[in-house]
Amino acid sequence: MDTILTLENFHFELPEHLIAQTPHKRRTDAKLLVRKKNGEIFHSTIHDLVNAFDRPCLFIVNDTKVIPARIFGTTPTGAHIEFLLLKYDSINDMWETMAKPKRRLRDNQIIQFPDNLTAKIVSTAGQSPQSCYIKFDCRMDSMQEWLEKNGQMPVPPYIRRNQNGELDDLLVLDKERYQTVFANSSGSVAAPTASLHFDADLLNRLKDSNFEFASVTLHVGAGTFLPVSSNDLSMHKMHSELFMVPTDTLAKIYAAKASHTPIVAVGTTTLRTLESFFKICGDKSNLQSHTNQWFDTSLFIYPKSDDDIYKPWCIDALMTNFHQPGSTLFLLISALIGRKAALKAYEEAKECSYSFLSYGDSSLLWLS
Repeated sequence: MDTILTLENFHFELPEHLIAQTPHKRRTDAKLLVRKKNGEIFHSTIHDLVNAFDRPCLFIVNDTKVIPARIFGTTPTGAHIEFLLLKYDSINDMWETMAKPKRRLRDNQIIQFPDNLTAKIVSTAGQSPQSCYIKFDCRMDSMQEWLEKNGQMPVPPYIRRNQNGELDDLLVLDKERYQTVFANSSGSVAAPTASLHFDADLLNRLKDSNFEFASVTLHVGAGTFLPVSSNDLSMHKMHSELFMVPTDTLAKIYAAKASHTPIVAVGTTTLRTLESFFKICGDKSNLQSHTNQWFDTSLFIYPKSDDDIYKPWCIDALMTNFHQPGSTLFLLISALIGRKAALKAYEEAKECSYSFLSYGDSSLLWLS
């Protein structure tokens, strides 16, 4: 009987110098590690993505748009607080946020922000130890305008930026480059980073070569930054995220299946969206009635043993960046191609000086 895997089984050394701090000069400059179905690995680039395929495929992307959700305020005592806006509660007109340092906050405090914006701390009792609820003194449309002017892109904490909320060249660069060319539906506090490698020229070349595109939406939450909470993987709980699958995307999936066209999920958020959609529907005969509707997902995909390979319902390959050791994202990769295969691919990526994480290089993983 296979040994049950625990978090420590997914550890590998990640040298700090391989963690990308800035985006590539051009989006398509990223390296591409391609793992074939038989486990063979070869190396290419995103710019040459067309030639990484034997025939055209259907790419499914996440069209969520990152909001500049990192903002800075001051308490009545003069303490500087960093807020990360997580989710807007339209019923109560307030935001769930992560606050740092939260210990300086009190219920009913008034927080001062730039350009005379103020907010009230509704409750310091959030869904996690770091979160709280805050209500701004303006309408939602005005708030969106204020965020565009004053908010920073919420790049992950391993990307080092100015900690005092002051703008610099890198923060300006993040506004453009921590957003995908597919971004359409606002609501994420993290980018679906696999799609950051596409630009208009690449899209045109792919479409000219008969590749097709379809989109889903999953609004990425702060849970993407949070570590696995227990060595016992079955105890870890994912944060809930909103997702939706359009009717025309489902039609393209059906058409691709009928014509034996490979389907490639661009990013782990796209894969989780498709799998969550299928699980909510219950069976293939019930999919159409669930399109164009919003659902919550907290799906956590991980392997229970080295022989436990996850079989997605519609995709043939996953395009994704290289992830942190022990993260939910690396566990998902391990579930798709096997833990040992994932570790082997990552070791080769390190040996070949691939850059890791959000602004890093990419991989194309074909499923067996």
